[in-house]
Amino acid sequence: MGSAQLRFQAFLQRPGFVGDLLGRLEAQTGVRRDYLAAGAIAFLGLYLMFGYGASLLCNLIGFVYPAYVSIKAIESSTKDDDTTWLTYWVVYGLFSVAEFFSDTFLYWFPFYYAGKCLFLLWCMAPVSWNGSQVLYRNVIRPWFLKHHQTVDSVLSDLGGRAAHVASTVSREGAIAFLGLYLMFGYGASLLCNLIGFVYPAYVSIKAIESSTKDDDTTWLTYWVVYGIFSVAEFFSDTFLYWFPFYYAGKCLFLLWCMAPVSWNGSQVLYRNVIRPWFLKHHQTVDSVLSDLGGRAAHVASTVSREASKEAMRTALRTED
Repeated sequence: MGSAQLRFQAFLQRPGFVGDLLGRLEAQTGVRRDYLAAGAIAFLGLYLMFGYGASLLCNLIGFVYPAYVSIKAIESSTKDDDTTWLTYWVVYGLFSVAEFFSDTFLYWFPFYYAGKCLFLLWCMAPVSWNGSQVLYRNVIRPWFLKHHQTVDSVLSDLGGRAAHVASTVSREGAIAFLGLYLMFGYGASLLCNLIGFVYPAYVSIKAIESSTKDDDTTWLTYWVVYGIFSVAEFFSDTFLYWFPFYYAGKCLFLLWCMAPVSWNGSQVLYRNVIRPWFLKHHQTVDSVLSDLGGRAAHVASTVSREASKEAMRTALRTED
């Protein structure tokens, strides 16, 4: 038996969340835990490449862990962790808008979802070449510094014009047109994505560039709520999207979550639902994440060492 296989089996025998789960499955099924683990890894790989639920898995990777650590950042007293995860959400938001247009052409590629998952993991990886930081420093921030005054002017002008139109033009006609578009228009989903991602991403960049924690926390709270909402929406979307008021309701919900008012939806939901759950369960979740992280690091180290040894053996055979 090779050393890599021995290490893999030793890893599976270690006590902890994964080891205990495999132990229970082994006892119930009579199948050895190394077979169960190998089968799960193979299934996950195929699921990422071809599975119907690959989109769900990408959403869980892109939303669930970032949302959890974003809550921890909100609860901390420093700005740095807020900025780190706000940067991730900015990149994710802009990526999602781009994906909306490209998804129709790319989703059928066999490695599309695997590549997307790797991209999201790169964007949240705790390394110096973290994808969010690389993209923010080299693409997003230079664009923001060059154009933010123009964008601010346009937003201010649009806000003034909207207020003027609401008071002087046929309010009923404008509302009726928007309502029909949100209920039946082909671009209703696009409009919801633009509302949910583009403006929050822009003001989140402004928060990152500021020196205070408060605005980071405000918009990080929005992204936490949006992330959790998106996971719930993935399951409900199949049944609800055909309701005539579905997209109108979604847009109103997102506008409520970013509204500059004391009853802002993100703050209400965070204070009354998300934060109480976090304070009750965060120690358990931290323990599970720590165990999984340690096991993942061990596996990565083992695979890296064995790959290096195999490469050296191949090189020596080639020379012979």
